[in-house]
Amino acid sequence: MRFISNSMQNKFILVVSCFVLFMLTTVVSTLYVVDSQSTDAEQLNIASRQLVLIVKIQNETNAMVLALESSSSVTERRQRLNDMRTLFQQSLFALQMGGGVPDNDGNTIFLPPADTYSMGKLNEVKQLWEHVQQNLTILLDPKVDILADSFYDSISVLSGSWQTIFNAAEHAGEALEIASKEKIHYLKIILLSALVLCLVVAIIAIWFGKKTIVNPTRLMLKALNTLLSQAVNFTERLPAFGEDEIGKIAFSINAMRDNLYTTYESIRLSNEAAQRINQALDKAAVNILITDNTHRIIYFNESAQHLFNNLENVLRERIPNFTSKTLLNNTSDLFPTHERERLEALENTHHTTLIIGRIHLEVIISPVFTTAGDRLGWVTEWRDRTADIAIEQEVNRVMRAAESGDFSQRVDLTSKDGFYKTLGIAVNQTLNYIQQIIEELHSVFNALAAGDLNKTIEKDYQGSLAKLKTDLNRTVNTLTNIILLIQQTADTVNNAAGEIGESNEILSQRTEQQAAALQQTAASMGQMTSSVQKNAQNAKTANQMVMDTRELANESKTVLNTAIDAMQNISQSSQKITEIITVIDDIAFQTNLLALNAAIEAARAGEQGRGFSVVAAEVRYLAQRSATAAKEIKILIKDSVEQIEEGKTIVNASGVTLQHITTAVQTVSELINTITIASQEQAEGIQQVNKAVNQMEEITQYNASLVEEANSISQAMRQQAQHLQQQVTFFNVR
Repeated sequence: MRFISNSMQNKFILVVSCFVLFMLTTVVSTLYVVDSQSTDAEQLNIASRQLVLIVKIQNETNAMVLALESSSSVTERRQRLNDMRTLFQQSLFALQMGGGVPDNDGNTIFLPPADTYSMGKLNEVKQLWEHVQQNLTILLDPKVDILADSFYDSISVLSGSWQTIFNAAEHAGEALEIASKEKIHYLKIILLSALVLCLVVAIIAIWFGKKTIVNPTRLMLKALNTLLSQAVNFTERLPAFGEDEIGKIAFSINAMRDNLYTTYESIRLSNEAAQRINQALDKAAVNILITDNTHRIIYFNESAQHLFNNLENVLRERIPNFTSKTLLNNTSDLFPTHERERLEALENTHHTTLIIGRIHLEVIISPVFTTAGDRLGWVTEWRDRTADIAIEQEVNRVMRAAESGDFSQRVDLTSKDGFYKTLGIAVNQTLNYIQQIIEELHSVFNALAAGDLNKTIEKDYQGSLAKLKTDLNRTVNTLTNIILLIQQTADTVNNAAGEIGESNEILSQRTEQQAAALQQTAASMGQMTSSVQKNAQNAKTANQMVMDTRELANESKTVLNTAIDAMQNISQSSQKITEIITVIDDIAFQTNLLALNAAIEAARAGEQGRGFSVVAAEVRYLAQRSATAAKEIKILIKDSVEQIEEGKTIVNASGVTLQHITTAVQTVSELINTITIASQEQAEGIQQVNKAVNQMEEITQYNASLVEEANSISQAMRQQAQHLQQQVTFFNVR
């Protein structure tokens, strides 16, 4: 089996040998059958001829007998009969034992030996023929006496034997025919068996050939067709078909599949990379054009196609026959002659600009070399800068207007798309935001200038604008709180000044009353000399008046203490106002610093931050104004504090004076009590009383002047507080 499995040649030899062997067997069997049928046919023909010979011998014998009886010549007949007898004898022997015998044409044919059954029949014929042969010998003897009894006995025997031998010969022929038919049937069975065996062998050979040759060949053909098809499956492998040529071919196909798979994967990866690059180039926004070393355009992407389609009419001004449809595979005439000469010597990337009419084209040219340094061509990137330049000019115009403080200018978006439209929208939105916040700042600062602290920035912003909004709103809220505090303090000072004024008026009235009482006392003292009786009553009256005066003095002292406390509160409130103004000043300073930082950041931002720089400058200016106003308010508060300190000093002096008045009133009370207790000493004390009354009058006059001065100071302080209220009421707060 190893001999067969190691070589296709051996398999073919085996299959072909089997076919040849069984074909030869079939042919030999067929030839044998045909030859057997031919021999049997000749045998049957000889057997049939035997019947004819019997008839002829009978006829010839009868004719010869008649001739002998008529004394005619029988030599010829005797010879013919002898030949017939010899032929019959030879044929009978050939039919029995086989061998050569002449046919009807004189040719010798060879008959096979008869079978057993036919042999028995032929033996019967032979026995009958031997009896006939003996009698014929008598008749054929030339010396025979035709008149002898033996002659006629022979004729009589022959006459009775012809039909018997004819029947026996006929039966022998039938036996031979039956034997021939049996042989033919047997040969047919053998031939059919040989054919069936050949068919089985052929089927086995076909199966073996299909298994070892056809199926592997089909699988290999399928594998090869798979390799040639679009949907290649490199994972399918041919099985091992043995060590013959088909197995080696299958192994080679598997190896070829593996090599093809490796190559395919490499090519596929390279193709995918090339497709990605090609698709990326096709879909790239950059306009790319590739030429070979003869300046023939071999590739341009969709963006470049779109660019040259749009610029076709413009490019015809330089290249009269230019058309974008025939650009591929044609020599590029896009560059002037001197630029093309420069390209020949170009080794690095080169930037140039082509200006055709109103079109500005920026071109980036990069030479492409092989690893050996040979020039393959050039890669050029085309960029239409016309729209860029137009948008740059328009943006510069808008930015210059913004730099000049005009934020109403906008970029026109009607003819723009893509990046330029996005840029224009961004610039316009930026200007809208800046203009919007400037308008809100203007509104807020106008409201601040008008004293309205309820105005703030309400809209939403992002980034630094949001911080500016927060800082400004926080500043306004802080100012609002400060103004509210100042209003409350001013109200407190005004109320305190009013109370001090009212107290001073009451004190002045009572001082006047006290002066009048003293004058009355003086008058009473003048009358004291004339009416002692009334002295006690007057003393009581005076005592009562002194008590009232003492109460008034105490009340005045309380009022003065209240005024002193109010002055101290005013002083503390003024100090708080000063601290608040300091906070405002600090806020203005911080706002100034923030505006300065914003201006620095705007300067760093360049053109885009120029408008914001203007806003920062305005904020800085407003911060400086706020600082100046805070300083003025601080000076005004400082003056008010100084005046309050002066009023406090005066009130303190009034308190001392009232203390003296209280002491004096107490002394008067003691004197009056003394007068009441010792009216006897009244006369003596009149002078002292007059003196004391004079002193009291002087003190009262002095107190009256102090009260008037304190009243004027409190009025001035009240006027200052009212003025401060008027200044503060300028601001409209919630």
